[in-house]
Amino acid sequence: MTTADEAGDRMAGVLLGTALGDALGLPMEGMGGAAVQRRFPRIEGFALLGSTGFCSDDTEQSALVAQSLARHPGDRAAAVRAFRRAILGWFLRLPWGIGRVPGAQSSWWVPAEAPGWQGATRAQAVVL
Repeated sequence: MTTADEAGDRMAGVLLGTALGDALGLPMEGMGGAAVQRRFPRIEGFALLGSTGFCSDDTEQSALVAQSLARHPGDRAAAVRAFRRAILGWFLRLPWGIGRVPGAQSSWWVPAEAPGWQGATRAQAVVL
C-alpha cells in the first residue's frame, strides 16, 4: 500500500513524463513512421522551435484528468462530472485548430443521441 505522499509523487512523475514525451514528440504529430524516421533519425532534444520544448493539448488534458481524480478520490461519477466541466471549459477557450491533426476526422463532437446526451446542444456534446 502506498502513502498519500508516494501516490502524489507517482502522479507528479506521470504528469512530468507525459509533458516531456509530449514536448519531444510534438514536432512529429500526425506524421507516419517512415516520415518520422526520415526527418528525425535520432531524437536528441526538442525540435519544434530551437531547443525549447512545448506541450500540446495532450498534456493539458492529462492534467485535467489528474485534477478531476484528485478532487474526487474514490468517487468515479463525481470525477467524470468534474472532468466533463473542465474539458468543456478548456475546449471553449481554445483557438480553432489546436490539437487537430491535418487529415484526421474530427472526434470532438458526439451525436446528440449518444447515451447521456439527450437534448444536449452541440457545444455540450464535446467528446469527453
